[in-house]
Amino acid sequence: MKRFTVLLVSLFAVAGISAEPIRKDGSANSEKSLQIHIEEGEHYLHRVPVFLFIAVKAPPQFALWIEDMDGKFIKTLFVTSRTALADWRKAPGDDTPKDELRRSESLPLWTHRSTGSAADQWDGPLPGVDAVSSATPKSGFSIQTALPKELTRFRIMAEVNASLDFNESYPKDAEKGSPEYSGGPWGSGQPALVYAAEVDTSEAGSGPVELELQGHSSPDGSTGELYVNMEGITTAREIIGKIEVELP
Repeated sequence: MKRFTVLLVSLFAVAGISAEPIRKDGSANSEKSLQIHIEEGEHYLHRVPVFLFIAVKAPPQFALWIEDMDGKFIKTLFVTSRTALADWRKAPGDDTPKDELRRSESLPLWTHRSTGSAADQWDGPLPGVDAVSSATPKSGFSIQTALPKELTRFRIMAEVNASLDFNESYPKDAEKGSPEYSGGPWGSGQPALVYAAEVDTSEAGSGPVELELQGHSSPDGSTGELYVNMEGITTAREIIGKIEVELP
């Protein structure tokens, strides 16, 4: 399986995006570093129509962030730029002005944790979030980032979602307001999945820790809740093959 490894700074070069230095909060001087390895699954690339009979293989929306052991948001490590900057392409036949396009179903848990607002109430983007955002790599990738010196135990979180990933439980014709609604015919279909792992910096060098599936976020982005009932989730489980975090 093809994989590539890049530093988070280099991710911008791969994506063709110039960027200012990523760390502006002093964490770049930290003695601690964190390596995160994302391995793509069978459904990492998802078919998305763009015009008439033309379609592309699109990677998912993705966010990585850290929280303290009480669930308090600390910082975003990486987030795909379309979600972070509310920079969405217009769907065929959609007459909504581009600057008013919103996809609250994209990464609802990250949005809620990082902004304090439900995704359907957030206008985006977050100040400074462009420093840790990029287009999603086309295959598995790795991120290396610095940690604040005072951080000893924390939880690393990941959220991933593919557009138009409809199935019988989350159909494209689901009515707005129903539990199955995920943004309409150009929405996400199956909701974003959430992964997590606890990390203790005193165990640096002991080997990688794998993030485990925790549940899914709000299908339509109307809440910041985590739902542990995975009934009806099918191909979304195969977007990600594995996420591992390691303290070298």
